[in-house]
Amino acid sequence: MLLENLIIVDATMIVGILFVEAIGRSFKVAGNVGMAKWLMIWGYVALLPFAASSILALAGNEGAILAAGIGFVGFTGWFLFVTTYLAFSKEDTQLQYIADEDELEKWLEGGYVVVTVLKNGRVIVE
Repeated sequence: MLLENLIIVDATMIVGILFVEAIGRSFKVAGNVGMAKWLMIWGYVALLPFAASSILALAGNEGAILAAGIGFVGFTGWFLFVTTYLAFSKEDTQLQYIADEDELEKWLEGGYVVVTVLKNGRVIVE
């Protein structure tokens, strides 16, 4: 049961972090600090209980199942809350913008990245 618990927890953590990053980007979470705060919330809600479950499983403690359950509830709750919020949001977010070269530094400081440079010198950022 120890190996099964670790495999389930690891798979859920990998899928979860990809999901959280993608949703964060759709919320326009940008920059190191913004993404760090976004991922910190995810860490407390789901990742921490999953990590505790792995440690307890390695120690042979039956509490590993309870900790994994808490992690799954956090994962599911986070998913349902965030996707429901996005589904009923009145605002559709635009992810790419055309910026003039002289305002590029402002965009980059805000966490945007350059996608391409147009022939006219304008820049597309995301």
